[in-house]
Amino acid sequence: MKHEYILNELPIENVLPLVTRLFASYSQSSNVYSQSQADFRFMDVKKSLVFVYGTLRKRGSNAWRMATATYVSEAIAHGSLYQITWYPGAVFDSTSPHWIHGELYEIEETHLHDLDQFEGEEYERIRIEVFASKEKREVWAWEYVRNQESKHLISSGDWVKKYRE
Repeated sequence: MKHEYILNELPIENVLPLVTRLFASYSQSSNVYSQSQADFRFMDVKKSLVFVYGTLRKRGSNAWRMATATYVSEAIAHGSLYQITWYPGAVFDSTSPHWIHGELYEIEETHLHDLDQFEGEEYERIRIEVFASKEKREVWAWEYVRNQESKHLISSGDWVKKYRE
């Protein structure tokens, strides 16, 4: 619509008074909305970067769980990747000679909590350093916390490559 285009082009501080007046005038003319409904504020949504290395990646079986996230780039992190069963587990170690291949996404904080639930007790969300687009970044990732000694090391560090072989 024409009005949507105009509002999208304005700085946010100019949009709020316009929308508030629009709701206020609409409520006076139709009695559908109350003045309190017109008195709203835009909230800052806290976002975080996350590193995913297994089934949450683009070609993974749980990629649909990242549908509301914004893809940022491919990334790598120091550590070892293991095949647990039909899914992988990563153990991050900044001194490891191995690399884990994955993807960076920007997600809202509520999505972060959803992913905590999905990963369950086998994983712990931790801060790690990744390398993406020639930059070192600190991001969230889920580390496998159970015993991985009997698990198969994925030497390529790339779950999608291993899964698609």
